[in-house]
Amino acid sequence: MATSIKNFEPFNVPGLLQTPGYVQALMQVAGLEDFDDRVEAKISERLDRQTILQGKTSPGFFAVVDEAVLQRPVGGKAVMREQLEHLIKMAARPRIIIQVVPATVGAYPGVNGPVALLSLPGLSEVGYIENVLGGQIIDVPDDVAKLAYTFDTVRAEALSQKSSIDLIRRVLEKWA
Repeated sequence: MATSIKNFEPFNVPGLLQTPGYVQALMQVAGLEDFDDRVEAKISERLDRQTILQGKTSPGFFAVVDEAVLQRPVGGKAVMREQLEHLIKMAARPRIIIQVVPATVGAYPGVNGPVALLSLPGLSEVGYIENVLGGQIIDVPDDVAKLAYTFDTVRAEALSQKSSIDLIRRVLEKWA
């Protein structure tokens, strides 16, 4: 199991923090029900992975999202309200840090796409990149170093966790 997970998402809430309604809305918009009769199983698999954040031995989880993620109406008002409330609740847990890169930052290295890094016991950090075709583990040291640098520069642009939660609360009012 990973000892820490660092995840930056410019387009969606990170999978480990998504609510069932949010996951369902993402799968619907992707048109997956037209191509795969296992949509419910895929939703369950994604939600089951979230158990990694529970318990005393959970990894440290550092999630950074672009403010646009909070503003994008995925699934409608009720889904977004539930999702943002869930983010606030998760940020109150130990070992979970949620930060937001505010829209006022303008262009920054994260606009090029998501970044995920996992620290594994006894191993160096590995990267993970996901797209429409699936995920790819990045373990070439120079490539992992580039992903780590990108994550660090993105996180440097983000608000503190307290300020990020305050921003999430303000955006939540929009979804009321």
